[in-house]
Amino acid sequence: MSASCGFWRTERGGLLAAIVDLDGLLLGAELVPDDEEDRCGWFARALWHYGPFLELVLTEPNARHDDLGRLALMLGHRVWVAPANLVTALAQAAWYRPSPRQRAAMLARLPRVALLRATLRRAPRDPGPDQLSFTFPLPKPRYPSSTVTHQR
Repeated sequence: MSASCGFWRTERGGLLAAIVDLDGLLLGAELVPDDEEDRCGWFARALWHYGPFLELVLTEPNARHDDLGRLALMLGHRVWVAPANLVTALAQAAWYRPSPRQRAAMLARLPRVALLRATLRRAPRDPGPDQLSFTFPLPKPRYPSSTVTHQR
């Protein structure tokens, strides 16, 4: 395991990242840029400061509507998706009115707890540009019928 990073949307629409170390201590919290090229630069800086590998934790809505998870998978990071009902319940149990920073840090700590890690879904690895993924069914191969006799 390595440092993990949780992401939460702020009231102004920005994406806040909170990075925790192996012991769950908050190392930093900062806004993530919206542009994909700037996000690649943000990932490079995060890797320089916090280690060669990051585990990212996104909520289901963020994973569906933001390309950050896809970009992280392309860069080789592990991405976890947390169910929205779990995140809401934990946040309401922990704080009266949790801030985006507190929620992002809570998300980052989820993979550290074995019981809660079991509720997370791991995002599948991206096939990459060299591999094709077929979504349509391929035709079944035809086999000769057993009633047909072969002539010599």
